[in-house]
Amino acid sequence: MMIMVKSWHEEEPRRPTDGGDVGGDEQIGTAWERRFTLPPREDGLHPVLTLRVYVADEDYLNQDDPGHTPRPVLRQQEERILCRDPKDPGGTGDWADYHHMIIPFGGSTPSDADAYLACAALRVPTTEDWDGLAGYERSIR
Repeated sequence: MMIMVKSWHEEEPRRPTDGGDVGGDEQIGTAWERRFTLPPREDGLHPVLTLRVYVADEDYLNQDDPGHTPRPVLRQQEERILCRDPKDPGGTGDWADYHHMIIPFGGSTPSDADAYLACAALRVPTTEDWDGLAGYERSIR
């Protein structure tokens, strides 16, 4: 199941779009996303990589405490899916994996506009970032 393409193709509109409520309880405001695909694999599954950025409350587990003050950070979510239809990866997925990281932010408090700009600035991934294989497929190589 080797994929010979080196970089991912960014789906239209090739700019951040509203990614919806993907951050759960920690998400504050809008999640911005960009979606990338590789050609279908030999088994017909499509690798889809969605990169999202949103403002998150780093202290969301304490949000129900009286006097809770959110600690906003920029969170990046990377969603890797193998699916049958790249236009509906969540509805046709056979395997998925998620990675989360905090994006360093030099300003005071990050805003939705900062999340949008951070998402727009993300580079186009290469197959070195993810080669389109599911985690379990690595152990049988």
